[in-house]
Amino acid sequence: MTISKFVTLSNGVKMPIFGLGTWQASKELVYVSVKTAINNGYRLIDTAAAYFNEEAIGEALAETFKEGKLKREDIFITTKCPPPFLHPDKQEEAINASLSKLKLDYVDLYLAHMPCAYDGELKPEKILHDCKPEDIWKGLEKLYDKKLTRSIGISNFKIEQIHRVAKIAKVPIHNHQVELHLRSSWPAGPAPLENHIVQHLAKKYSKSPAQILLRHLIQKGIAVIPKSTNEKRIFENFQIFDFELDSNEMKNLYNIAQQPRLFWQDFLIGHPEDPYKEEREKQPQSKHNV
Repeated sequence: MTISKFVTLSNGVKMPIFGLGTWQASKELVYVSVKTAINNGYRLIDTAAAYFNEEAIGEALAETFKEGKLKREDIFITTKCPPPFLHPDKQEEAINASLSKLKLDYVDLYLAHMPCAYDGELKPEKILHDCKPEDIWKGLEKLYDKKLTRSIGISNFKIEQIHRVAKIAKVPIHNHQVELHLRSSWPAGPAPLENHIVQHLAKKYSKSPAQILLRHLIQKGIAVIPKSTNEKRIFENFQIFDFELDSNEMKNLYNIAQQPRLFWQDFLIGHPEDPYKEEREKQPQSKHNV
């Protein structure tokens, strides 16, 4: 099986199937990480206004373009509109601020970071009860029509909210970014990299456990954005296009017991559009202030 290094969104835009995540990466570290990733073949960089590192990413991109290593069209940049700017009247202000920091005229994918709109500056302060996911989406459509972004999508929405948006959308949802478990040592929960099936396959293919899990996802056609600021891991994570898991191995990985959510976004508690409300009620002991 030959895995394409791109997935094609419903509007024809090609998005790299593998990219660099930058959440919880400081400005100093993210600059080096982005440069390292690009030099190692990465062509997708994922960030968000709420990560507070867009400016450093913009510096790394500007330097890369100046050096002639890449043209703007060679790299795919994703950023996200933060909850305090999800009201349709504030979204253009948010994307323009991101574009200024990233030193770009457009982004390739712009996501609603949450289905929950708030008032405030960069941190949510007051719930906006009159702004529903459908309203958020209509605002994103306007940014898309103005060509400030080549595609639009959502992040952390629940299925019911996705259906509601899809029902009213003039522009279809191009992408949905969600949590997937690839952490080796998160103190709050199980460690999938230590699973015996993953360990067995890592030994068989002479790969790391992380490479096995990443390969499993891209072989299912899921685009991945593992975050790392470690130069060795940034290189290693990308080395997953030179082997193939067979159908039984894919099935065994898929059937590993479902792991609980790790990132509960507790600041959403009390919001009428909290996407994790039902999950919280079923697994209250699993909540973490993340």
